[in-house]
Amino acid sequence: MYVKAMIAVILITTSSVSCSQSTSELVYDTREILQCEDATNITPTQSAKILSDVGINVIATSCGAKTGMVVIAMCGAPSLSIIVHEIQAENLQDAEMLGFAKIDTLIDSTQGIGYELSECEGA
Repeated sequence: MYVKAMIAVILITTSSVSCSQSTSELVYDTREILQCEDATNITPTQSAKILSDVGINVIATSCGAKTGMVVIAMCGAPSLSIIVHEIQAENLQDAEMLGFAKIDTLIDSTQGIGYELSECEGA
């Protein structure tokens, strides 16, 4: 009887923990880097602060680049650099209102377009 009661407690505890866990989403924004002009970029810390200032908890931050796209190679032209933040899924709509987009919107497998993540240099 004691063993059955303990198993029931463990099952109830496990199920309530798994139900209360929230999923996360990756959102991105452009890094605002212009070619040949690194001073124009927004830092990952500044980008995360935009989210945290409105109460969105940033779980993790990465840098990256859009892939499968071509941009003109010219000083002053935009680059493909992005900043990626992991946030709670429940905050996705708030992040989108701030100009961030769900990372999945970058993927178009028919066109060969996507993204790759990297560590942030000079963050």
